[in-house]
Amino acid sequence: MLTGVAFSCDDPRLQRLYDSAERKMKENIRDFQGRKVLVEGAGYEKIWLETQPMGGEMNYFRHPESAKNNIMFFMENMREDGRMPGSIQCSNGRIIPQYDKLQGFCFARPALRLYDLLLEEDAAEGTAKAPEYLENLRYCLEKFDAWLHKTRDIWHTGVLASFCVYDTGEDNALRYGDAPCYHLPDEAPSGYSNVPMMSMDVTGYSYACRDTLAKIAARTGDAEKEAFWNKRKNETRDALMKILWNNEKKACFDRWKDGTVNPVLCHNTIRCMYYGILPAAAAREFIRAHLGNEKEFDTPYPVPSVAVCDPLFRNIPGNNWSGQSQALTWQRLLDAEDFYTDRTAVKRLAERIFDTVILNDGFYQQYDPFTGLHGGGTDGYGPAILSVLRAFDMTSGICRRGNTVSFNTRKGLLFECTMVTPLHTFSLKCDGIRAEADMDNGRSIISFNAGEERKLKPDI
Repeated sequence: MLTGVAFSCDDPRLQRLYDSAERKMKENIRDFQGRKVLVEGAGYEKIWLETQPMGGEMNYFRHPESAKNNIMFFMENMREDGRMPGSIQCSNGRIIPQYDKLQGFCFARPALRLYDLLLEEDAAEGTAKAPEYLENLRYCLEKFDAWLHKTRDIWHTGVLASFCVYDTGEDNALRYGDAPCYHLPDEAPSGYSNVPMMSMDVTGYSYACRDTLAKIAARTGDAEKEAFWNKRKNETRDALMKILWNNEKKACFDRWKDGTVNPVLCHNTIRCMYYGILPAAAAREFIRAHLGNEKEFDTPYPVPSVAVCDPLFRNIPGNNWSGQSQALTWQRLLDAEDFYTDRTAVKRLAERIFDTVILNDGFYQQYDPFTGLHGGGTDGYGPAILSVLRAFDMTSGICRRGNTVSFNTRKGLLFECTMVTPLHTFSLKCDGIRAEADMDNGRSIISFNAGEERKLKPDI
């Protein structure tokens, strides 16, 4: 099966950045028991539930085998009770799933997108992999969602609990206080000041499951199940908005175990946008009130983990979510539906991501939001690489999301790019003034002005 992506432009600075990202992405492909996966990179040799299903799917056209394995490994290693591993490592050829944290849940949306890609593979190869995969995905999401509500709805409100720092992947975040990093039991921890904490993130994990289950039911023509899961996902959204959304401050805030508001203005509302749980109107309010606010998140180098005006903001280097800008936040933001549709915001974020990575001549985990200098660690961090490649796709390239292909251009940049999928070849040429996109070497030609975007839904 032939897939691939190619890009060339007349800006040497951008071309070097793109070529470096492509090269270093290949270096993060690893062997897990004879199967290729895309690891997080920069010293992180596991696949993590918070990054790698999303990362693999974003990289599908460059390496489809790892894209599929990055999702399938989590489905295959789900416990019988429905708990998914927060991370999976391969040690001495042995697969070791780890259940001592949730870590994150960038899984449901990319897993459903993979179904669309498998449909295209089936059409190209005369196979029937996609229906069985979709049924397995439905089963896993139903089991995981049930486990979440059985173990984490400890207040019986629909808002779910974070038990430890690594349940949301906010390593060393000061807002977690004395909470443990790991927590293996299904029972809530005791003896800590802040946890179990009412969590917008963990509540978002459930919403992502339920929203995807509704979409699966729609795909399979099960109207009764579709209505059921839409009702359940709306209950989850209503619980978040009632308990954790602050309408005056236009952001979500977690609550400590006694119900007191955790007052830290953190980036996690962006995660709610990624999970889809934040209503579109609330997402627009958050973007307008906070992401564009120079005193909070609109710093010279993009999107600190905590608003820079917040009393708990700390510009700490290393692996620390107390303030510095995280490449994983860029990646989630570029994949969040409500942000994705705002081309002005996407273009601005993309340019600043380019500037940050070029300044450091490498792809690092986190960055000083004022100077742009990286916070230490090792070059080759996957979310930074993928953020750069997705930013190219969304501003001067071809971006595939589900069964929609978008052609994106910027004024003044002369470039050419190609995306080869199992069924089609898409090409885009732009001279900086006008752009032409075609499918399958000339079919369905679209011509438009540079700086604009066009979308197609080709037959897959």
